[in-house]
Amino acid sequence: MVPALRPSIFVHIQKTGGTAVRSALGMEIYAERKHFLARDLRDVYGKAAWESSFKFSFVRNPWDRLVSWWSMIDNHRHASTAANSGNEFTRYVRQRAQSFEEFLTRCTDEIVETDGRKHIFRDQIDYLVDDKGKLIVDFVGRFERLQEDFDQVTARLGVPSATLPRVNSSQHAAYTSYYTPAMAEEVGRRYARDILAFSYRFGD
Repeated sequence: MVPALRPSIFVHIQKTGGTAVRSALGMEIYAERKHFLARDLRDVYGKAAWESSFKFSFVRNPWDRLVSWWSMIDNHRHASTAANSGNEFTRYVRQRAQSFEEFLTRCTDEIVETDGRKHIFRDQIDYLVDDKGKLIVDFVGRFERLQEDFDQVTARLGVPSATLPRVNSSQHAAYTSYYTPAMAEEVGRRYARDILAFSYRFGD
């Protein structure tokens, strides 16, 4: 990857294709502060660096994102010989949930780790705004058109585009099949701000 013509700051929301983006841009995959909110990253980098950088992120249909998050954890439940393997959030989910429905109903605590705060019902818009709700990133791409929007990122950075690798993806059936009507309604209620901000719908 050719070095970018301008500095960048990536606000990496869980399960939105961020690992593929990091890989394609030559960023560290397991970076410190990987899942920090934009306003927290602004404090870390400082005002001058923040204002001179291209800040970007990606979002995803919340119903689909939750299925992907659950599947990533559940699919590897028995892959390791260590029963307590994985990060704290992964261990928390595995201990409390044996099904997707239990994931939604029993894993609602915020888990604070060194790379960021993890909460399955935190709206993605909260990663991208300041304390007053003002958007503070320059570009928000969508997982549903990941390559197309990634091409816009590379253009803004002044580097050649690249085909995104398939990394850290979760294997699962169509996300709609995981939901009862009541579960879908509850997620819609919990993610009302994302649905309003990004015009997502169940079944998209």
